[in-house]
Amino acid sequence: MSIFLGLLCFVFSNEVFRLMELLSFFAPGVDENGKSHRYAFYDDHIIVTYSSDKTYLRLCYLNGPSKGGMLSKNVIPFDNFRVDIRFSLIKPEEKSYGNGIAFWVTKENEFISGDCYGRNEKFSGCLVVLDTSPVSKTAGVSSPYIGVACGNELNYDVSSKGANIIKSPVQLKPTIFNSKCILRIENIDNNLKVSLSYKDNGFQEIYKISNSGITKDCKFGISAMNSFNNFEYRIIGIRTYSAEKIAKTHTTGEQHEPKKGSRYVWLIFAVVIVAIGYYLYRKGERLNKD
Repeated sequence: MSIFLGLLCFVFSNEVFRLMELLSFFAPGVDENGKSHRYAFYDDHIIVTYSSDKTYLRLCYLNGPSKGGMLSKNVIPFDNFRVDIRFSLIKPEEKSYGNGIAFWVTKENEFISGDCYGRNEKFSGCLVVLDTSPVSKTAGVSSPYIGVACGNELNYDVSSKGANIIKSPVQLKPTIFNSKCILRIENIDNNLKVSLSYKDNGFQEIYKISNSGITKDCKFGISAMNSFNNFEYRIIGIRTYSAEKIAKTHTTGEQHEPKKGSRYVWLIFAVVIVAIGYYLYRKGERLNKD
């Protein structure tokens, strides 16, 4: 009987991610003069619109040296959340390179330009860096690679490419260039997980840590730096989700509010299972008495 009750609890104990906010480059997300209501943009950036392609934000100019960044105007008001960033690293030629791009979650309210992929080297929170330099290496891993650092009052050492705080960078395949990429940052029950998907492949777990120390009221930011030529950092979209401990009706793709019909199917299924279990339990008791 306890097994069936346990199954019932499992069905209704998982997270569902509800869409809280998304970045849009059209009204009402952006007004007539190009000002975003959700993000503040800094240094070198351009909002690019083509009738035959998606609108996107390009950080940095095509030819270096150039830096660009953005920071959310509103905080993430949840302890449990997910941020999905869709972006592309456009490398039109074999000899086209950029320095790299950084993503972070922090309680810092101010964007400060610097040499840590366009942002200041000092930070507190979670920092994700994706290095695209032509000749770059940290902790024995060559570019392109992705690395994560998490903590308070950290200082990114530019001379060592952050080897003082990024301990386990992950080398990436060259197919990350000119492909659709999704970076996912999740903080669930104080457990932080960073995953990356590119070239239409599934998510690869890059980093995971318990007791992340990241709580609600954080802001999200992106920056990039380009000292070379003919390389693009395109931010296509950003989606922020809150994570709630309610019924989950599907596990693939992006998870939204469960459909009522599916919820009722699961409820009926669970009730039937419990009823069968109770019937077998009572039948077993009668057989034992006989």
